[in-house]
Amino acid sequence: MAEVTGVISAIITIVEASIKIYRTAADASDLPHSFSDAASRLPLIQDTLKLAADGLVEDAMEPESHAPLSTVLEKCTDRAAVLLDIFQTVIIPAEATRAERYIRALRTIPQAEKVEILMNGIMSDLQLLATNYTVKAATRKQMERLISKIEVDHEPYHSSIILNNFGPGKQVVHNGTGGQQNIVIGTATQINGSFNGGTFNFYEK
Repeated sequence: MAEVTGVISAIITIVEASIKIYRTAADASDLPHSFSDAASRLPLIQDTLKLAADGLVEDAMEPESHAPLSTVLEKCTDRAAVLLDIFQTVIIPAEATRAERYIRALRTIPQAEKVEILMNGIMSDLQLLATNYTVKAATRKQMERLISKIEVDHEPYHSSIILNNFGPGKQVVHNGTGGQQNIVIGTATQINGSFNGGTFNFYEK
């Protein structure tokens, strides 16, 4: 019993550290949506874990129920630790230098989808924990209500970066402000550009 309670307490501590990092960010509005979504759900996840720790049934820790619970908690601990590591690596603290801000900004986008995956995994762990009979029936119901609230408040992450390439060959597309350059790579080379002095056409034979 003490061992299981200790593991749950460790997860709660890790989650608390992630919450604090997000709250002290220099400008959290610049982060991808998956970060803000995770940060908004972490306090409820923390509350759910506290319920589980307080609602463990002392005489129900038999080997057949202990093993599945330990597996769930181990996975949840790993996911929470990786999430904390991402928050520490990516989220910019208020005292960060300009160079550090730039470096952290470069690391943000590749981690956005990973944050979403980790949060989904943690939610799955909580759902399994809420069905384990080592937790009191009344507590399981409370946990289920909290989990439902977390899921209702959750907005799935969608990347704002879309890359499309249909068929063979290479495609380079610029879609934004300013001029556009279209490059076709193959047996011929095409360069399209707008110039104040007129239009230039280049052909490669």
